[in-house]
Amino acid sequence: MSRPEGVGARDPHSAGMLEAAIDATLVCRYNDLDDVRATLERHAEDVAAIIVEPVAHNSPGLLPRPGFLEGLRELCDASGALLIFDEVITGFRHDLGGFQKLAGVLPDLTTMGKAIANGFPLAAIGGRREHLERFNTTADGDVHFGGTYNGNAAAVEAGLATIEELEGGEVHERVFALGERMRSGLAEIATRVGVPAVVGGFGSLFVLCFMDGPLETYEDVLRNDDALFGRYRRELIKRGMFEMPESLGRSHIGASHTADDIDRSLEAAEEALRAAVDALARA
Repeated sequence: MSRPEGVGARDPHSAGMLEAAIDATLVCRYNDLDDVRATLERHAEDVAAIIVEPVAHNSPGLLPRPGFLEGLRELCDASGALLIFDEVITGFRHDLGGFQKLAGVLPDLTTMGKAIANGFPLAAIGGRREHLERFNTTADGDVHFGGTYNGNAAAVEAGLATIEELEGGEVHERVFALGERMRSGLAEIATRVGVPAVVGGFGSLFVLCFMDGPLETYEDVLRNDDALFGRYRRELIKRGMFEMPESLGRSHIGASHTADDIDRSLEAAEEALRAAVDALARA
């Protein structure tokens, strides 16, 4: 996430990045079509592509507002820029057809990884024929395509097995139900403890944020109580439930989890939240 002073400005996020790459990157606000539209207007024909996570997993799982992804598609069509969906996390996790299938919005290119081979080292890029034929895997391709794990038999076999497992739809139905069980349970716990909270997420994704709603924009995320969030996560770890002890890091439910796992997690979550609130009150 950008720091507040980096919003709308040059925001390299890391030391070591080339100045030219930073200068060639424009950062717009997720869920804000007016900001994207104004950015395109300022830079006219200079924009090659709009790249977006259709669900902002690299935040507390912000969901696209109705019309946001559709609006990006329209803006790209009007400007000639490509629409690229980063579905490395959303990919098979939310649907075998990616979140784009659920949203009904078709990007020009899609990047995928992680879930498509159930954790094996496999990644993929897909898109319209006119773009993919540019890769030098074709006789006339002028874009280099290569990689250490290309054609890795074990990873490809894992990918095929994952697709076969997901094709029936039962796995997604089950993990979506577990996700809803977790999110509703966390909301009830926060109410019992008396802590303002919003539970973000979708499908198998969940994250407990300590603030009043809504949870849709960058400004909303800034309202999170970082001190309570960090203490709560550390208290969870003490109770055998590991969630990344970083501010607003999201968590996922896997196909191997059961309803009993969710219930045990919720029991630990209530203990952890009460312990975190008590510890901060004594500080």
